[in-house]
Amino acid sequence: MRCCVVVIACALSSLCVDARKIRGISLSYKRFYRERKSFLCIDGSKMIPFEQVNDDYCDCEDGSDEPGTAACPNGRFYCINLGFHPQYIPSSRVNDGICDCCDASDEYNSHTRCLNTCSEGRMEREIDRRIGAASAVMQTLHGSVVVKRELSRKVKLLIYQSIYIPALTYGHELWVMTERTRLRVQAAEMSFLRRVAGLSLRDRVRSSVIREELGVDPLLLRVERSQMRWLGHLVRMPPGRLPGHVPLVGDPGEDPGHAGETMNLGQRERAAVEDQMRALDEGLRLRQQLIEEGVLLWMEKQGQLRELQQVAEDLQVKLEEHRGRRRRGEYAEPGGPRAPPPPPPPGAQDDAGNGPYTLHDFQICQIAVLHSLQSVL
Repeated sequence: MRCCVVVIACALSSLCVDARKIRGISLSYKRFYRERKSFLCIDGSKMIPFEQVNDDYCDCEDGSDEPGTAACPNGRFYCINLGFHPQYIPSSRVNDGICDCCDASDEYNSHTRCLNTCSEGRMEREIDRRIGAASAVMQTLHGSVVVKRELSRKVKLLIYQSIYIPALTYGHELWVMTERTRLRVQAAEMSFLRRVAGLSLRDRVRSSVIREELGVDPLLLRVERSQMRWLGHLVRMPPGRLPGHVPLVGDPGEDPGHAGETMNLGQRERAAVEDQMRALDEGLRLRQQLIEEGVLLWMEKQGQLRELQQVAEDLQVKLEEHRGRRRRGEYAEPGGPRAPPPPPPPGAQDDAGNGPYTLHDFQICQIAVLHSLQSVL
């Protein structure tokens, strides 16, 4: 039993060593690195034991015995870049602390943690397919819908929203919006809208003017809002959900040293989004507080306004009574005997307590009340 365990362990270790030794070669060169007793340099200059392949010591003049290390100055390391374009890099860049391969396979034995960015290449091809599909839709609808004069702009814009935009932006939640991608999406958008507006590039009309004339929001704004909404869904997901995890590196079979390494999707992005959401919440709370304070101030001013209006109405009534008494002759004309004035109402004394207010006093009070009303309003 123990012998079987030892044999299996030796076989697994040999497989791991073999997988480590053939790192950095392409599929077309794997026939030169088959397991055998000796290894012939690709230029045919020397025969060495196979154990010396990828042992971090340069034996062959062409550097073919060290495709996965930085031992040979003229060696080449093959980046598989699964999902993107494969490429060769100088072997001196292997494990130098700088991520040269998009699948991070060149930093398999360094302290640098490289992210797999090969998906950006897949994203470029996906965007190419989306733009091609949208162009096919526009070519199909060009004669029957887009430039047909019998159809109104409203109908054309409905077709633009219901057919063209879904064909162009399918799966846009996962797009990597580089500057080149933005320009291409905007060009695909405006190629349809210019035809709807009856314009061309020769007319030299800005895209913003065309959108404003047609009443259409920018497509890039819609894409960004949708991406932020999708990212919000990912942020709110529990940590154990599968969509919230992405691999750090590429194919684990090509790089066993990084097999099984995963990180929570956008840990830094998630923290940044959470900070933005906290800032937005704080801003909303401040705005709500300002609104509540404004409502309280408005209610206070409304109370003051009602009080001033009541004072103005009382003064107007007293002024009318005073004028009526003057017309009825209750007060004597100047130079003649003066009739005794009526008893003043309660509180209708002047500052010195010397009798009722005169007409001039009522007019001054009315002007003061009007100024107070203007200040409140």
